[in-house]
Amino acid sequence: MDSAKFPERTSSSHTPTNSNSQSQSQSQTHSKHNSDSYINHTLPNLPDGAALGTPPTPLNESIDESFVTSNTFPTNISGLSNDTAQPIDDAQITDHLPGGVQGAPFPDEVVPTTFDDNVYQSLCELECGIPLLLERIKQSMISCKEAATFLKKKAQIEEEYGRQMLKLAKSTSETYSTTEGKAGSFVESWHSMMRLHESIGEGKLRFATRLNEISDELSQLHREVDKSRKQAKDYGTKHEKMLQEAELNTEKSKHRFDTVAEELERVLIIKEGESLKEGSISRAANANAGSSQSSVYADKKGGFSKMRKGAGFFRGRNPGQILKQEEDIRNRISQASDSFKRNAQESSSLRTEYWEIYMPRIVRTLKECSDEIDLGVQYHLERYAFLLENSLLNEGVTVTPLAKEDGPGLRSLIEGIDNQKDFKTFMQNFAVTQPKTAGPAKSGPDYESQAKTFSPSHTYARIPSMSSQTQTQTPKASVASLPALPAKKTFGIDLTDQMVRDDVEIPVIVEKCSVIIEDLGLDSQGIYRLSGTTSKVQSLKAKIDQDVEGINLYEEEEAMDINVVASCVKQWFRELPEPLLTFPLYAQFVEAAKVENDRLRHIKLHETVNQLPDCNYSTLKYLMGHLDKVKDRHEVNSMHTSNLAIVFGPTLLSPPPEEQAKGTALADMQYQCKAIETILENYAAIFIEEEQ
Repeated sequence: MDSAKFPERTSSSHTPTNSNSQSQSQSQTHSKHNSDSYINHTLPNLPDGAALGTPPTPLNESIDESFVTSNTFPTNISGLSNDTAQPIDDAQITDHLPGGVQGAPFPDEVVPTTFDDNVYQSLCELECGIPLLLERIKQSMISCKEAATFLKKKAQIEEEYGRQMLKLAKSTSETYSTTEGKAGSFVESWHSMMRLHESIGEGKLRFATRLNEISDELSQLHREVDKSRKQAKDYGTKHEKMLQEAELNTEKSKHRFDTVAEELERVLIIKEGESLKEGSISRAANANAGSSQSSVYADKKGGFSKMRKGAGFFRGRNPGQILKQEEDIRNRISQASDSFKRNAQESSSLRTEYWEIYMPRIVRTLKECSDEIDLGVQYHLERYAFLLENSLLNEGVTVTPLAKEDGPGLRSLIEGIDNQKDFKTFMQNFAVTQPKTAGPAKSGPDYESQAKTFSPSHTYARIPSMSSQTQTQTPKASVASLPALPAKKTFGIDLTDQMVRDDVEIPVIVEKCSVIIEDLGLDSQGIYRLSGTTSKVQSLKAKIDQDVEGINLYEEEEAMDINVVASCVKQWFRELPEPLLTFPLYAQFVEAAKVENDRLRHIKLHETVNQLPDCNYSTLKYLMGHLDKVKDRHEVNSMHTSNLAIVFGPTLLSPPPEEQAKGTALADMQYQCKAIETILENYAAIFIEEEQ
């Protein structure tokens, strides 16, 4: 059989040249697609090629241009191309950096996106080009999946860290307002530190969101490339199978032709009765089968063997039967020859189409898939590095701002704590705010001078009238020796005397301070719990003592700090000669507070409250109404009923002086707070429903 009828694989060096010239013209159009999406490589349903038995169509006519166009390598993978990409907006990442600090600019072209034609040509010349690319893509897909998994888990860690940081900073700031911690410069620095940590937590949450986006895009890339790989593999397997079937059919037709040729040889030997000569049978076969016969039986020993077999086969047949048999065999060999030619031509055509048309297409598609996933993974890892760099930079400039206008950093906040000043302020507040019986007095009171100067009932010094001066003939010098007290003194004056003097139902100072606190301070953290600056408290106290009715707290500079106003209210109640809940009723209030049953404790305290003098009752009712408004905003100001009770318990309910000397105040403190807490909790039932 002539080897020309089974051509080996032809050189495909010219194939990439043609396909490249087409792909280059198509890629210019293809690169203008949207840069935010990956190209989904799909293999179209290509025609199965020319009909079997026809010569292959030239490449420039047979290649489906839509296939080349749709599978040209994308030069705009999510921002990889300078022309069509949309790189990450730096402002989206660095917009939270203090001081206008800008992170490292994201490079316009992270990774090269050119297609290597030399590598493509080499792959087309390799018989293992397709398996090589399939294995390479499989490795790249595993790498892509690992990168996506890592970024997803890191995003979860960063998100959890950010949320916990925010939660910790907020809860710590709120909790400190309800504790007995230090005030002054320390609490200011402490709250600023917590706000700084909140900023760090928010930055971590933004970083986690970006990482999730990158991980999702890598997962999408993995899915699309996997789909393209499977389609290319199925497409190549289909055409390989077609070529293998054509070659198998050719081998079968060749075998049938050889078998019929042997039969013809035996008939001719018997018919002519001649000895086998070298080349005689080949010439007879070529005369009947043409150029399709592939071998010549020239073995002399084999010829005699076939002649003997032929003699046995035709023994007993006359010459007419032999001629008829010869004619039948010649018809069969002619059919076998035609079938062999046709199958050989079809096989050659399919082989040419496969190696010159379909193989380059599949190789190019797989190479583009490989480049896409490799460059895509590299690009997204570059994005991750860029985001991580900016996240760390953001956190760094948050802790240590580069510009002064961005405020102090963490170290500056800590250095701003003035312990000596805070201690001096604490000393002043402690001396003013603590009860007078907190410790033994340095010197005893001058009872004789008090008896001569002040009335026996109250500490408020009443200047004798002119009639009394005349009747007792008191010298003018004795009047001049009395302390020059303001006509409207408020602090340290008996409650009943104040209200009778001012002709009011509610003490003026309580009403004015409550109004401004309700207007401006209900949302203030730790209202009544935190103390105002001592110097400002003393200054506002002096102004109120001078003219309590004429003062406008909204115009006073000291009142702009709502804690100063609240401190004045507490100071006024603390300096009353007799506490608001009176000495005679102290024991009843404490006993009622000791009752464990909530309902019974409420009833007993209600009964005791009703025993208060009218001035004390009306003042307590107004104060509880004000504190009820404060506790209603506890979610903002962190002042629950229990916190307010701790502040006002020892102030509104304290034992008589003789009991204080026995240490009763300290032992009963929990019941003092419990009594105020119960009254405040049942404010409506005690004061409002009773009136209705």
